[in-house]
Amino acid sequence: GIDPNGSDGQKNLDVNDDARKAQEAAKQKAEAERQAKEAANQKAKLEAERKAAEDAKKAQEAAKQKAEAERQAKEVANQKAKLEAERKAAEDFKKAQEAAKQKAIEDAKKAKEEVE
Repeated sequence: GIDPNGSDGQKNLDVNDDARKAQEAAKQKAEAERQAKEAANQKAKLEAERKAAEDAKKAQEAAKQKAEAERQAKEVANQKAKLEAERKAAEDFKKAQEAAKQKAIEDAKKAKEEVE
């Protein structure tokens, strides 16, 4: 005859099979989650790197602008100093001219006095 355990044996196999399938599914789910987490981490890392690069670029740009502003300020100061020096030189020249004129007048007076 018929094996009375036949159907039971088949049932046991099915149960084992289901358990194996469930385990496999759980394993795949865990793997998928791990990959998703890794992808998220990778994305976060790339985002952080992109942000850091952007910040560095901004800092570089700011430094460049600061240097340019300082250069311009220095140039303006130099220009101002130059103008000041030129004004002073013109003043000194005028004074010297005035003194020479004065001296010439004095000398002329003296000469005139000596002649008389």
